[in-house]
Amino acid sequence: MAENPDNVKYEVASGFAEAVWAVPHLIDTVQSAINKKTNKKLIRLRADEYKEWWLVVTDPQYALNINSDDAQTIADSIHYDQPWRRILLVKTNGDKVSRVIELTTDVQA
Repeated sequence: MAENPDNVKYEVASGFAEAVWAVPHLIDTVQSAINKKTNKKLIRLRADEYKEWWLVVTDPQYALNINSDDAQTIADSIHYDQPWRRILLVKTNGDKVSRVIELTTDVQA
């Protein structure tokens, strides 16, 4: 049980609370990665050289805390265009991948 400044007591299930904070963070993280990588000169110059471009974003802190509805919210909130065919959020644990979440929406290559 926690108290807010108005002395109103509330209780939050930890999984829900983590997801509430994780989704906006992940939207910002993924959008920032998209913007940085899309604007890289090398990618712009070589975009036509490959059939598909995938963007893999690693975020070990939050990736395990989201469900499929949260992933859809993130996918619906990010904005991207070519060359990205797939955008993946990857949770790593050391040198191992423990979860992969595809965030790709309807953009076609």
